[in-house]
Amino acid sequence: MKKIEATDLGLLRKLFGEPMKDAAPNGWHQISAGKWRKAYGPPTRQRWRIRACRLQLRHDLLELRPAESLAPLIDGRSILELRADPASPLRQLMIRATSGDVDAIRALVLSIQEQTELLANIKKRFPNEIKSVAEECEKWPFVLSRRKRDQVEAADELRELSVGSKSPVPYIANQKRNPSGYFGQLAATAFEVCREIRELLPELKKHCRDVKGVRKKLQFWNQERAATFYYVNAEHVIVIADWEERSLDLSLPVAAANFNQWWQCIHDYALEYWHSDRSEYDKALGCFDPREHDRGDRDTLRRFQALDRLKQAAEDLFGLRMNSYSQTEPT
Repeated sequence: MKKIEATDLGLLRKLFGEPMKDAAPNGWHQISAGKWRKAYGPPTRQRWRIRACRLQLRHDLLELRPAESLAPLIDGRSILELRADPASPLRQLMIRATSGDVDAIRALVLSIQEQTELLANIKKRFPNEIKSVAEECEKWPFVLSRRKRDQVEAADELRELSVGSKSPVPYIANQKRNPSGYFGQLAATAFEVCREIRELLPELKKHCRDVKGVRKKLQFWNQERAATFYYVNAEHVIVIADWEERSLDLSLPVAAANFNQWWQCIHDYALEYWHSDRSEYDKALGCFDPREHDRGDRDTLRRFQALDRLKQAAEDLFGLRMNSYSQTEPT
């Protein structure tokens, strides 16, 4: 039998790793399932937690952040050097552009235009391949100007490529949804994360085949969940939450018959996301007036409202609910 090669842990750590907070220098450290070691003095190695999910909204990945938080991410190369480097210039341009660098913004615009025009040229040579990809995409990139002709041609190409005709997020003419609202963004992000997990989790599990997992409880307010921790070596800990494991069994397209399975994963993702970022939790609860509740724990009741609103947004995302709902959401 041919041995299945596992992706290098260093690459997985770079893509999905998060540094773990080390225990006290003279404390006990878990090194594998059921095995602990007394450590003295400062820790010699940084430990990394590797997960298949990202706890960030899509807009958070490219949000405008203070220059001081972006400074460590910016290398010393010039814009010309970045554009000449085939390795990762776009990532650096994105980081610099979000810090307000005008030259980087100009170079980013040119880069996006070039890539979009390249896509149009690829379509001339491989029309069937481009169309097969476009059918699976909810959106498609175009280079537009104020000229009406560009807009007409873009609309014609959308129809020609049948953009979104086979997308997991269906296009419905009378569909009512608010993709820019907070809960619309969270539902779309959770859906993308679940899809990514179905591709990434098998790679992580290859490193866990010969490692005994340790079951641990995850407490999200009054709701208890669980995850399995795999102590691969002294530096890497792979964590697989139960909802991530269930994501492997999700099927596409999302319809009324399998929506509940998707909703259970989206629900647990939202709980973990809010629990990991108090500001996002406050933003979600801020959509609801605490004065509506005369008795009981107001935060708990508003959290239930937020989860109910998220479920509505998920139903709207998949075209399972045609009626719109009134909402006051942060964008």
